[in-house]
Amino acid sequence: MVAERQVLEIGIKKLRRYIRRLEAASQSRGDAAWEGEIPEPIEYTFRRLVVLSTNLANHLVARWRLPTPDDPRDVFAVLADADLLPIALAERLRDVAVLRASLAHGYGGISAETVRAWVPARLGDFAAFADAMAIVLLEE
Repeated sequence: MVAERQVLEIGIKKLRRYIRRLEAASQSRGDAAWEGEIPEPIEYTFRRLVVLSTNLANHLVARWRLPTPDDPRDVFAVLADADLLPIALAERLRDVAVLRASLAHGYGGISAETVRAWVPARLGDFAAFADAMAIVLLEE
């Protein structure tokens, strides 16, 4: 069985890898390439990034024995309340938890517009979350 700390460390590495893949994909394509259907590898990587981010946030809540949020969309706010994440970042990441529920539970698909809106504009939020998690682990 993998220790909880290792789960978080591996998760941070994966987050950073997904971010790099999406940054590279967005830099190598012009605006015209983002019209219409999103290439499958980009959509798949984006889905993984969203789901992994919220899963790791939930791991931190459990690891630190923080209050379980009444609404899953508030998992990042719980981390901010515990000073593990900046409040402004937690507010921006709230959308991630909403999107995760839709993706992970099949409530709806992911539109090309959603991917276009989040990649690359929101990759910095995911990178900031990975950095904040790494700092939390270093300070333990």
